[in-house]
Amino acid sequence: MSAIRFDKVSHKFDDRTIVSDLSLDIECGDFVSIVGSSGSGKTTLMKMINGLITPDHGTVYVNGVAVSEMDVVELRRGIGYSIQGNVLFPHLTIEENIGYVLSLKGLSREQIAARVTDLLHTFQLPDDIRQRVPSQISGGQAQRVGIARAYAAEANILLMDEPFGAVDAITRYQLQEDLKRWHETLGLTIVFITHDIREALKMSNKILVLHEGKVQQYAACEEILRNPAVGFVEDLVRMSH
Repeated sequence: MSAIRFDKVSHKFDDRTIVSDLSLDIECGDFVSIVGSSGSGKTTLMKMINGLITPDHGTVYVNGVAVSEMDVVELRRGIGYSIQGNVLFPHLTIEENIGYVLSLKGLSREQIAARVTDLLHTFQLPDDIRQRVPSQISGGQAQRVGIARAYAAEANILLMDEPFGAVDAITRYQLQEDLKRWHETLGLTIVFITHDIREALKMSNKILVLHEGKVQQYAACEEILRNPAVGFVEDLVRMSH
């Protein structure tokens, strides 16, 4: 069964078509990077997965169930969402940030503390940051905290919208390496937006190339490199060298 399915999905903002008659499946365990120019529909597509945007036409399915038929709160609690800078709650401690979704699920303070300990270990964060606030940790640590928070309720789908855009090159490289490992060890399905085709090729097993709301190519990385389907994809591949 597909983790995520788009069935003839279209959406407009005002009179501008953002996504046009798009159909594709993201299988369980895939790491799919979405690449395209600004305004190509990348973020719109991602926000349809967790119900932040409702398509004008067509249906989005998550784990075989139409998003339109799901309780949106429960849907979002079951999907991790990480964006550039991660937008941690500045007034909450790191432990409170990571445990936020768990508190909404009704776990006890002791259960949350134990889960936070596990997550700090999983995402290679020192235990002594748990009582700090976001302004007291590094950018790389903040990014890891954001991913830990996204995964806290053991979501099997993780949506990431240019999450590494605000960190330095060295930190970005290490986060890329770590995310690849977490994807494999945790069995996640990851949808990852990036403007950088080299990052997409490094991280993913599949790449979705969008341009003006239409799929230019959706294929394994090797296929993208060997057989770019259209000139737009060929130009992206050339940029990767």
